[in-house]
Amino acid sequence: MYYSRGFTLIEVLVVVAVVAIMASLLLPALSRAKSSARRIQCLNQLRQLNLGISYYVLEHEQGFPHRGQGNDWLAAISKNLSPSDSLLICPEDKRKLGKLEKKNAKPDQPLPPKWMLRSKERSYVINGFSDAHFEATGDYLWKEESVIIKENQILHPSTTILLGEKNRDMPLMWLDVLPLGTDFLSLLTEGRHMSGKGPEGYIQGSANYAFVDGHLEDIKFGKATCPINYWCITDRWRTHAALCSPRVFSK
Repeated sequence: MYYSRGFTLIEVLVVVAVVAIMASLLLPALSRAKSSARRIQCLNQLRQLNLGISYYVLEHEQGFPHRGQGNDWLAAISKNLSPSDSLLICPEDKRKLGKLEKKNAKPDQPLPPKWMLRSKERSYVINGFSDAHFEATGDYLWKEESVIIKENQILHPSTTILLGEKNRDMPLMWLDVLPLGTDFLSLLTEGRHMSGKGPEGYIQGSANYAFVDGHLEDIKFGKATCPINYWCITDRWRTHAALCSPRVFSK
């Protein structure tokens, strides 16, 4: 009578080793594909926000959303946009949205939309154009009567950032480069996407940016502020506020 023999221990180990090698080759590629998909989705969200601002500029005599105490640029463009959690929060962020406090809510007044309550936890920040404001007023502080920055003041629209990706845990609505002592880099996430170790062993990455002329770009860590600071619109501060000293990104 014929009996089929089973696999030997050596054969099983060989199969396991082959499977392990194949998995080690496929998993990094799969991880990169998922990361790329999240970056593209994040880029699409940024594109929609950029379009909302473009419509606002057209309807307000070429002026960008008014910067003043308590003003929210997201609320300003909501007329031409339908903000939501899926639009405001990049999929690369960990979405740990706690319970929201209903502050100052009155029984006879409806609550603001949920997206507005959560807007400070968004993944994106708008350029505060602080250098242009300083050149126009000689003051860093924005007030209700502050000047409105207009599109024709942007001398280099293709290399001036309008929107960028930020740390979701940082609640600031606007990014201010000036005064120079301001640690605005802590607000940004310049290496959110496709991170990995560079030649020096530092963890590197890139981030999405929307520019004043409407185009979007993925820029490597540190390149948005060196050798030119793309967050500035005046020639003086684009170079004077450039940050080219060695900077290390870590998760």
